[in-house]
Amino acid sequence: MNFNFKLKITREAQCNMGSDIGEMSWTGDPTVQDLIDYALSCSGEWGYVRIGTFLSPIEVKYSHGRLLESPDATFAQFLDQHIKSVEWIGGWSRSDYIVTMKENLNVPRGSETH
Repeated sequence: MNFNFKLKITREAQCNMGSDIGEMSWTGDPTVQDLIDYALSCSGEWGYVRIGTFLSPIEVKYSHGRLLESPDATFAQFLDQHIKSVEWIGGWSRSDYIVTMKENLNVPRGSETH
């Protein structure tokens, strides 16, 4: 699975907030597990893969090629679900991926996808 980035806002344009913001594109029809595998393949990075809004996400944390915790049952139910879009927020080594699902199935109240 090939993932690519398209910058929307650079950190310089954000008045020193320290992060770039972009959208991801890909070939094929990736699942949340595919995105996690991609994030883990970037061994120098750390951050979160989030499903839902920034303020009320379902998330899993990764760092330097491994998950720091196993996905809880709520997150795990999305691993084989297909991705509609991914917003990427990153700085020097932190990369957070905010996922919108193709179908809004079983997203707990307060964690609606955007």
